[in-house]
Amino acid sequence: MNWTDFYDRFYDWADSTKIKQMSSLSEFGDEDEVYDIAIEYSCISNEQCTRFLKKAIANGVHFTSAHIVELVCNVNESFIPTLVKHNSTPYTTDELLEVECYLDDEDFLQLEKSSNAKYSTWELYYERHFDWSDADKVNRAKELESFGEQEEVYEVATSFMDSKLCTQFLMQAVEKGVRFSPENILLLVYDIEEIFIWQFVNYNNAPYTNEQLEELSSFLDEAKMKKLAKRSGVKYMIEEPVQSSKGLGFWGFLGALGAIADASNKGEKKDTGRCDGDCANCPPHYGYRYGRWYYGHDHTEGCTRGGNRGGGGII
Repeated sequence: MNWTDFYDRFYDWADSTKIKQMSSLSEFGDEDEVYDIAIEYSCISNEQCTRFLKKAIANGVHFTSAHIVELVCNVNESFIPTLVKHNSTPYTTDELLEVECYLDDEDFLQLEKSSNAKYSTWELYYERHFDWSDADKVNRAKELESFGEQEEVYEVATSFMDSKLCTQFLMQAVEKGVRFSPENILLLVYDIEEIFIWQFVNYNNAPYTNEQLEELSSFLDEAKMKKLAKRSGVKYMIEEPVQSSKGLGFWGFLGALGAIADASNKGEKKDTGRCDGDCANCPPHYGYRYGRWYYGHDHTEGCTRGGNRGGGGII
């Protein structure tokens, strides 16, 4: 039976006749008409609707994305992946999200790439980024109207495997007004291109502490470090090496003694010259860290006070 006769007579048939005559179809017509008949078959059962659509697709019929979204609720679940791939128009973002739960990750990603989906809101972008390649994350970020909270942006940034693409993503983020905590900046500087570091460390949402500046000194020159310290309201305390890491020398030792005497005169905690384990109240002193000598705290590699060893000598 040709399509014109089938379609014209279909609505007058009993359900049993509709099911029987389906087998006699030798051709299919306009997609809108095929959709209408599919909906009628779904009123009989999802099984009959699925059977009809399989026959239609086998004969070359494709459906608009809007019609497919309506049909997925009226067919057998095992047939849905086949149905959603036979679209005649690209899916919108909302339509993609409607059918996502019926597809595996690979099928959905293929469908997404061929669609008109635009993740212009951070909520949708953040939800989907786990399945994207680094290049997709950067390209999709260009569609964003704005970025989300800095902790979520940081999380996305840490998912990058390519430092160049990570840098491009963070450049897009800061251009849209994202500011990062000093803690997150210190973690991200290891994952970005060197050319972007100075610009990036200036997008902090809170002042740096002296300890944080000490860590950044591995990436920035002294002039830039002084600018950061001034903006953060802390004294730039990192000193250039005066001797090898094996000893402070005579003048360094005198400097340490002077610091101890000064602390005593001000009524601060008396410095015995030895580590007593009370790091929170330890007076500033000389030590070795990050490849240089400096006057301060947290000397993990060398310390005039013995560094929790109680010996009082240089480690």
